[in-house]
Amino acid sequence: MPNTAPMTQNLTTNLPILFEDPHLFILSKPSLLHSVISANSTNPSVAEQLLETNPWLKPVSEKNEDAGLVQRLDFETSGILLGAKSRETWQRLRAMLKAGEIQKSYRAIVEGKIEHTIELSNYIGSPNRGASKVRVYTEKPRKSERALPANTKIAPIIYLSKIDATVIEASAPTARRHQIRAHAAFSGHPLLGDLKYGATRRLPEGAGGACPAFILHAFTIRLLHPVTGALVDVQAELPAYVKHYLTNTE
Repeated sequence: MPNTAPMTQNLTTNLPILFEDPHLFILSKPSLLHSVISANSTNPSVAEQLLETNPWLKPVSEKNEDAGLVQRLDFETSGILLGAKSRETWQRLRAMLKAGEIQKSYRAIVEGKIEHTIELSNYIGSPNRGASKVRVYTEKPRKSERALPANTKIAPIIYLSKIDATVIEASAPTARRHQIRAHAAFSGHPLLGDLKYGATRRLPEGAGGACPAFILHAFTIRLLHPVTGALVDVQAELPAYVKHYLTNTE
């Protein structure tokens, strides 16, 4: 049933709101916070916080516990989260996401030195729905592998010689689960500290404050508004621990 909450309802949240209008909202998620409520974790989530103060969001998404969020970020990942205020807008945004019509860019730190842009186009998935990681397939896999096409572009920004790592910009319009993490590892440059995907080293200490195991930040989002048609172009400020690496490890 479509959400019938007043379209003029404004969000009440302690999370940074980067954009909001009567139809959708964009938040900045800190790292070490789940996006949606998980039955396997007692840690808090963005969705849980939203529903506590905005219960009218509950019927917006297909799963009540998602609080209108259109996409998810990993526990360690920070940055942009897109959400809707009505079921109709949620459905439109989901269709745009699946069609690759929402442009997103990420910042990350990967092992080793990358000198040229890397473009990957293959398949990502896992035969086990509950698997903790995904696989990269270079050829179209069987249906049982539950893999979908995935395209990622990885461009170097700065080489951090002191820790032999590269700050990258990554774009992944297909938005598969763990896509950037899996493709970075597949390219031979896993995210620094991402032991699940083959990293050989942890992040060096000294960033200050709470720092995740690896650095992946959803930095920008760009889309045509599904209702008004206007361009929405938003950026999420880099966390303090990311700025630390950019200014202290070159």
